[in-house]
Amino acid sequence: MTSIAIVTRINEIELPYIGSFISHYNSIGVTRFYFVNQYQEQYDTIHEYISKITSNFKLIQAKTEEVNQIQHAAFGCISEEFILHVDADEYLELRCGNSISDLIKKYDADLYLIKWVIVPNDRFENFPSIRGSLAAH
Repeated sequence: MTSIAIVTRINEIELPYIGSFISHYNSIGVTRFYFVNQYQEQYDTIHEYISKITSNFKLIQAKTEEVNQIQHAAFGCISEEFILHVDADEYLELRCGNSISDLIKKYDADLYLIKWVIVPNDRFENFPSIRGSLAAH
């Protein structure tokens, strides 16, 4: 089985939505979640909330206040084969199989660049197809 990690920044304001985020990525093959917290005073609340949803995560307290480097705090902890670096409000819709492993098998590459499409209310029927938006390198 291919091991796939999600790395994302998190704060208290995103907690009401994190359950659907975890559920979605579990359904397409993510095997571990690394959440990076920037605010020490939120650590316990975030950890308690996520631990009620899944045990398959690590909450990392970032040591830097530099926003552009927050998620890099997780890189030393990750042992999975592939890393998906997304925000907690970004959901990957697969159009080439049912899992991220299917995507990896179809496009044998070290790096995948994916075009994101903003879709309100989970309605895809009124938007142009994003087929072919995957670039493998």
